[in-house]
Amino acid sequence: VGNESTYAPDIQPQDLAVSDISRGPNITASASSNAFSSEDRPNPPAPTFDTDSYYEFTVTANSGFDFDVSSIEFDYRSSSTGPTEWQIRNSIDGYTSSIGGVITADGNWYRNQNVNLSITGESSITFRIYAFTAGSDLGTWALDNIEIFGTTTDIQPPSFTTTYPHYNSVAVN
Repeated sequence: VGNESTYAPDIQPQDLAVSDISRGPNITASASSNAFSSEDRPNPPAPTFDTDSYYEFTVTANSGFDFDVSSIEFDYRSSSTGPTEWQIRNSIDGYTSSIGGVITADGNWYRNQNVNLSITGESSITFRIYAFTAGSDLGTWALDNIEIFGTTTDIQPPSFTTTYPHYNSVAVN
């Protein structure tokens, strides 16, 4: 439907947990066929954007594991008055730096985007995708098919058990 308050991942990867995707407090859910969509973004003057207008999801390693992220891929669609720029930021640096983004043309068709990353040795990361510079507060932006690529590493120390033969002591005179 697109206007759900959150949307669960289709699958959970081995050794990781991925949260539902949700919206930041300054965007409103909007209906969209087969995508997670929103509207009503405040439009501060460029080159800034509203830091409370985002889509968000968290990746957390299971106990005893950490993970690397090599890329994130997703499809997005902007309406004719929707956002024309987007950025991905993450919790590693408190969402202060863009780790990928682009200026796009508007339109009602999906575009596929692959963002190469080099994130290593993390136990939990929250990603935020910000879309901004909309032509109207009612312009929509939708996400679909978000995929995270990388590896998990078992960081548990090896454990082993050894047994020693047990002998009865014998006194020798």
